[in-house]
Amino acid sequence: MSRIKKRHRFFILLSAGLLFSMMPLGLMRPLSLPESSFLSLDYSLQKRQGLNQCGPYSVVAIINTLTDAVSDHNVIDSRMKWRMKNRMTLPFGVTQSLQENGIRTRHRILVLQGISARLDYIRWKISQGRPLILLNETEEGIQHYFTVLGYSGERFFLYDSLQVLPDDSESRITIDDNGELPGNRTYMSEELLEHWGGGGMGPFRWYLIETWIR
Repeated sequence: MSRIKKRHRFFILLSAGLLFSMMPLGLMRPLSLPESSFLSLDYSLQKRQGLNQCGPYSVVAIINTLTDAVSDHNVIDSRMKWRMKNRMTLPFGVTQSLQENGIRTRHRILVLQGISARLDYIRWKISQGRPLILLNETEEGIQHYFTVLGYSGERFFLYDSLQVLPDDSESRITIDDNGELPGNRTYMSEELLEHWGGGGMGPFRWYLIETWIR
């Protein structure tokens, strides 16, 4: 098969996958959800990333949350594919890396859903034991992945590899704003929506990766 035909086939499959990921989800959500639900992440893995490493750091967090395995951030980073010239990771690089480590994944784009449905989808998947990677935009306008690990009402608990370091840090473990709750940062629903809604370009707005092992 010629390179042009292969490229054409790839974009057809990509478009079909994106369309499927945007299908209405209303009939899939349960009628009721727990008031709160939490998933755990090893405190020692809540590290501050280097330049454009949010994809690999999110992968490490997911692997630990679902399997308890402790992966090396640098190894995951060195093996990550689907990266741009500045080493920013495309979503397919994140999912491929997860799959190589035994994690099942699903792309979702919630552009057709309303605000409440988007938040409820996150709550639903967390309550099923399925952590989520969201593509968002930081206050500096940078595209960035973070990992949602829990919720309680309108509060969402996440691991953010851009969380700041303590002044005396040598381990690169970030400040933990959440204490005994999962992750290192808490967003209220409005703040979560603000960052998540600004993430993605073109068809990847309101984008997330759902993860599970069985």
